[in-house]
Amino acid sequence: IGSNISRRSDCDLAINYLEGISPADFEFGETLSRRMYVYIPSETILPSVTVKLGYAKFEASNIVPFVSSSRDARFEVDGNAILGFLQTDLFFERNRWMYIEEVYTRETSPNADDGRFLLYAGFAGDDLTVPVLSASGLRFGELKSLSIIGNWPHRNEASGYIYVDDVAVGDEYIGPVDGRVVSRPNPPANVAAEVVN
Repeated sequence: IGSNISRRSDCDLAINYLEGISPADFEFGETLSRRMYVYIPSETILPSVTVKLGYAKFEASNIVPFVSSSRDARFEVDGNAILGFLQTDLFFERNRWMYIEEVYTRETSPNADDGRFLLYAGFAGDDLTVPVLSASGLRFGELKSLSIIGNWPHRNEASGYIYVDDVAVGDEYIGPVDGRVVSRPNPPANVAAEVVN
């Protein structure tokens, strides 16, 4: 859409909110986990600002993991009033599946600040047992909604494909597919992919 400002809201159409998610899925002291794999082919022209990979909307605020196009594809989290803004040491790589899992543990009572957030992410060969980000002393409040993929702010003509696979939502840490490799999901047939034995 480039410089056509009247079309910038079109990127909201990319948001894929999950059906059946309710506040009852995240009661006091409970855990909520969202896992996905993301693959971006080298031919894809990404939005120039960010690629938001999903929303977790709580009463207190939103938490959004994203790839920052403006910072060399650094993997970051915008936690708004809950976490603040956090940067990981990971940089997204084209033509590779990236494993991402967010684990939220809600505060134990209405006035407690003892919630926890863990973010696991990486590629084949990385140690996926250690979170790349962790935060405690949090208060999330009631769960409002959960999505896979968010809107994609941009000021350029973006085009191409972004693939998402093996999405799972659970009430505990899920972990990578088969527990040992990241590249387990089959890559799209029309793009080259890393082969991992």
